[in-house]
Formats: sequence, C-alpha cells, structure tokens
Amino acid sequence: MISVCKVCNQEKEMARYQRESGGRYYFRKLCVQCWSEERRPYQEKYRKDNADELKSYHQQKHAGKRGMRNTAAKLYYERQKDKCLAAYGGVCACCGEHRRPFLTFDHKNNDGAQHRRKIGAGHVFYRWMIDNNFPESIQVLCLNCNAGKHNNGGVCPHEFERLNYTKPTERVPNPSQKQ
Repeated sequence: MISVCKVCNQEKEMARYQRESGGRYYFRKLCVQCWSEERRPYQEKYRKDNADELKSYHQQKHAGKRGMRNTAAKLYYERQKDKCLAAYGGVCACCGEHRRPFLTFDHKNNDGAQHRRKIGAGHVFYRWMIDNNFPESIQVLCLNCNAGKHNNGGVCPHEFERLNYTKPTERVPNPSQKQ
C-alpha cells in the first residue's frame, strides 16, 4: 500500500505486518525505512541482551544444513571450473594432459599471486574468468607444468626439452670426467 509516511512525509510503500489471528495484513503509518530506523535501538539492545541465546539458536538451526550447503557449494565450484576448462580447450597448453584432476589455470604473465590477492581465488576466480569472457592472459596447464613453470622462472621444463636446451643454472655432466 502506498501512502504518506507520518515521519518523513513522503509518499512511499508502507510497512506491513500480519496479524496472527486472521492472517490479514495491516499497514503501519510509517514507511519501511522509517519503521526500521524506529526499531533499530530496540533490536540492538535485544541482540546485546540475548546474544548467547541467539547464538545457540542459530547454531541449532543451521547445524543440520551444513552438509547440504557444503555439497551445493562444491557442485557450484565444480560446474564453474568445468565451464572455464571447456572454454580454454580442456587440455594442458604445454604437454597435452587432458585428465581433469591434473588440470589447473595459469596466468601467462606470471602475475597470478597479485591477481588472486586483487579478486580472490577459487569460484571467485572462475566467476571472474566467465564475466571477462575468458581472457587470453589465462591458460590451462597441468599441475606439473604449472609447478615447473613457477620453479624455472616462468618457463616450463618441457620448453627446455623441446628446444634441446639445458637450463643455464643446471650443470651438464661431462662424459669424459669421472664423478
């Protein structure tokens, strides 16, 4: 019901409540915002005075649902990851690994830590990729290639093998010398 609030004198949606007896709605002479402001001190005092009871009530209320919420969150996470993997081809860009448990996402510019600090990790990162139309700065790598790239200054060990090149910091044994 739209009417004039007796506090702010503006024409707004009136706050309503339902009477227990008949299930009929009754409207207050206050708008929703003014009614909330009027009730705030009482609600704060009530929460402060009954903190322990409210805490135990909420724990009991949500205890049985924890497993269900965790399962739903895991399914959401997995669907987001599947969507992102499909968009990037679903195979490691370096070695061609295709088994899902081994696949992860890599920042081509080696700025993943900074990016995760900025936007978050996990499903938040997947949501960011989806919202930004799967940017080119991200690629799929298997865990081995991703860790190898991290440990070798941004270059996967497979790249060294493909180029028949030895990493400058590694020592190549000389076959003529005895060890």
